[in-house]
Amino acid sequence: TASLCNAIAVDGNLTISNGVIDVSAANYLITLKGKWLNGKVGDGFIERGGTVFKSGSALPSIRKSSGETFWDLRINNSAGIILSAGNAFVSNTLTMTNGNINANSYTLALTSPAVTSLVHTSGNLYGGIFRRAVNTTTGNYLFPVGTGNYYNSCIIDYSGLNPTGNTDVQFFPVDPVNYGGLPLSERGVNISSHYTD
Repeated sequence: TASLCNAIAVDGNLTISNGVIDVSAANYLITLKGKWLNGKVGDGFIERGGTVFKSGSALPSIRKSSGETFWDLRINNSAGIILSAGNAFVSNTLTMTNGNINANSYTLALTSPAVTSLVHTSGNLYGGIFRRAVNTTTGNYLFPVGTGNYYNSCIIDYSGLNPTGNTDVQFFPVDPVNYGGLPLSERGVNISSHYTD
């Protein structure tokens, strides 16, 4: 196990193939301009309460076929990021400052149910599912989805519903004519149709 003694900045790719990277009890920051490549079978990254900051202007990827978990993930990259292999999970806070997330048919899951667990300034997720844990009727849950070029966010207010579990949102850039999920009934609320934007 390699335990960080300080915050680190990686100008290229960060590759985990053997061993483990541990942000340590001090929860050091990892700033990364290149790709996150975790090919280790099992957990090659101990995120604890640490932050991974994806910055720069080249298109970086997050790659772990069984899914990668981050405590805090910050995205400030004009080219955005792509989930090149596997889902990504954020346990505490996802900060989207600049750049889109190409989910590439995968799921980005924000597993903290706090409305404030998403800090959004710019960018959206497209090409996959944005999943949020939900458990409060106070405040609006933002799902910043859309296409690579357009922001078509979804805001859900669960007033009066006492939500528990997860909500998945995906933006379809064309009419999902054959979508088989409707009608949808949840505690007396019915969704029976869809619309095109």
